[in-house]
Amino acid sequence: MDTGARKRRGGSVTRAVCVALLVVLSLVVYTRAGGNSPVLFAGGALPRESKSPQVLVGLFRTKSLTLRSGGNWSLTTPSGEKVSLKPGNSLTLSVSGSKIAWEVTGSGARKGTAGGNLLVSPASPQGPFVSVVSAEGAGAAYAYASFRGSMIAMVDSGSLLVANAVDIEDYVQSVVGGEMIDSWPLEAARAQAVAVRSYAAYKTGLRKGATDRDYVGVFSSLRPEDVLIWSHDQVYRGIGEETDRTISATLSTRGEILTYQGLPAAAYYHADAGGMTEDPCYVWGRGVPYLVPVAEPPHESPHSFWSVDLTPGDLALAADRLGVHLSGPPDVLRGLEQGVSGRWFTVLLGSGPGACPVRGTDLRAVLPQVKSTLFSAYVVGGGRATEGSLSTGMCFSVAGSEGVLSGVHLGSSFVIGRSNGPLPVHLPQAVAVLSEARIEGSQRVVLEGSGWGHGVGLSQWGARGMALEGKDAWEILGLYYPETTPDKWW
Repeated sequence: MDTGARKRRGGSVTRAVCVALLVVLSLVVYTRAGGNSPVLFAGGALPRESKSPQVLVGLFRTKSLTLRSGGNWSLTTPSGEKVSLKPGNSLTLSVSGSKIAWEVTGSGARKGTAGGNLLVSPASPQGPFVSVVSAEGAGAAYAYASFRGSMIAMVDSGSLLVANAVDIEDYVQSVVGGEMIDSWPLEAARAQAVAVRSYAAYKTGLRKGATDRDYVGVFSSLRPEDVLIWSHDQVYRGIGEETDRTISATLSTRGEILTYQGLPAAAYYHADAGGMTEDPCYVWGRGVPYLVPVAEPPHESPHSFWSVDLTPGDLALAADRLGVHLSGPPDVLRGLEQGVSGRWFTVLLGSGPGACPVRGTDLRAVLPQVKSTLFSAYVVGGGRATEGSLSTGMCFSVAGSEGVLSGVHLGSSFVIGRSNGPLPVHLPQAVAVLSEARIEGSQRVVLEGSGWGHGVGLSQWGARGMALEGKDAWEILGLYYPETTPDKWW
């Protein structure tokens, strides 16, 4: 290499040039590696970043499906035959008995039938990506939606089950966009990303270190029961939901999982708690140690207060869908059992004394206009005295000789009877009130409620409020998921 004479004449310049070249070459290698390969520096090699796992997300069931891609892509049959597809080709899949019929239209048109699962993949993981042109019965939400990863189609009870094998981090950055408003603070989005990743790990039974799932490699042996998470479990609609903010929130929390006793936490979340989250035993009938009721800081939300008028027709439809027999016109909807937050675990629905108890979550399922089960219900109209069933989680107004007192909450107040004796109200005792107010016109049930969603786990509007107050993602997650431990899994 260099002689001593050359070192004496230009040693300092040579050393400077060498150092500069080393830095530049190192940066080039690191950039090309994308952080996924060992990089040699003077101090040794950087550790290889752990690979993130795949998840298999069920998208929908359909009778017929048409796919398209803007670049080169392929169809692989159960026997291993690969059919190369070009930009502009369309691929239609349909159920034919216990087999899948496939047809390629456009340049090089061909068709065939497969006796097992089919795999549809882009030529490169970086795209262009596969798009859903149409899916019979899957709804408009998937029309022209594009997805990263590969599509796997299998026959399931006479239908075509379509699943997306995708890197979990790509899945997370799409779900964050589907679940949270993009203009919200980044810390709220980061908290959402950790919750999404944790819930996906919980649903799919992921374990730390077991990140080598290769659904694409074993696509031909997959069965419908291998699909453990669906696009409706967390709103997943592919690339169209990704933004710079969702990608930043995902990358900055990469591999972070909330755990409980070393396993992924069931990080449930919802739109707005209405002031306090709920114990899941009063929602789904079973408790979870780290999903406990917590009071959230006050925050602005369009769901802090809502009101819904339910007509007898609405109640009759709900009763029919829930299998409740009506002995007459439906005129009863009132709370029966409630949880710590004041949400109704069960309600009475039906006609007069023949009303039947139903689960609050079941009521919401058949009456989507009811945003949450945190409500007080009032039967008004029909020329009868107004009757109300008050939730301990809702405030109300009291009218008396001293005027109207607003913002009253049960639990810290007393209802005075005609004998002037106080009737103490204890959580979670339900309280019914009767007013002499008589309103003419058709009878209806008015619900005055707060919050949106089941009320378990993270409140998205609450997370937004905390982020606006300067709280970071881990402070937000610590409030809504106490007793969990954050852990980096990859």
